[in-house]
Amino acid sequence: MKMLKKIINIFNSIILCLRFPFLYTRNRFTGLHYNNWEINKFLTNSRKSAYTNVRVHIVNESKLPEIKSAYCNSDIIIVPNKKILIVLNNKHKTVRIDISKYCNGEISYIRKELSKENEIKVYAVVKDGIEIAPHFITETFITDKIMYFILKAMEWFYHHPLQWLHCIPTYTELDALDKGWRKAFGIKICKDIKRSLLKEGGRKRLKEYRIMQIKEKYGFLHWYDAGGNIEIMREIIPKYEEESLNTCICCGKLATKISKGWISPYCDKCIGNREYTEHK
Repeated sequence: MKMLKKIINIFNSIILCLRFPFLYTRNRFTGLHYNNWEINKFLTNSRKSAYTNVRVHIVNESKLPEIKSAYCNSDIIIVPNKKILIVLNNKHKTVRIDISKYCNGEISYIRKELSKENEIKVYAVVKDGIEIAPHFITETFITDKIMYFILKAMEWFYHHPLQWLHCIPTYTELDALDKGWRKAFGIKICKDIKRSLLKEGGRKRLKEYRIMQIKEKYGFLHWYDAGGNIEIMREIIPKYEEESLNTCICCGKLATKISKGWISPYCDKCIGNREYTEHK
């Protein structure tokens, strides 16, 4: 029975995503369709072992930020002309960084900050008054060739085959909407948003629209998105936010009570033994 219910839910999710592409779940930061935290952890640890990034910021002396680091001359060397840095890692590989393209002065001294395990942030400090192009230089040197190869293979696998293997939606963005609100106006708000997007820019505009988050806060709907338009932002979403405050969060009927503590709208039946105030 549970398996049948799961299959039905997947089928319903597929139908909803075909009707409303913006309901298809993606990672809100990367845009990927599939996110496995164990693989992410492996990739993060592999990057730390495979390579090191050296990021050089050229700053005037008075602009040097406060950092918890001493003067550093052991693994970062200034070449005699004072315009080139040589960075050495623990395996004695080097990266030469030329700052002459971005600064017409000479380096007075260096400060180093270890910002991440696989990144070294270097401040090449020059005297005040010397003109500096606003820029930072990033160089990468590989510390473990085998691990670097494994890392690149895993990144490719994660960004391509896994995306196709997990492209069937088992849930949608609309699942984050509380049951009562979804029953009352879940499809309505999707229809209104789709209509507005199609009217403005056709199917292309529809595919660009993304839902970032749907949640209940202080008793009414909060709908966060990206790629919308003025009508969605000023008319459609505010309309359903107002409607949510008058709709039972459990069953979708007219709300008559507002619970205390965790503020939410309920009807007479669904309020149960919660403390409440009468809905105005």
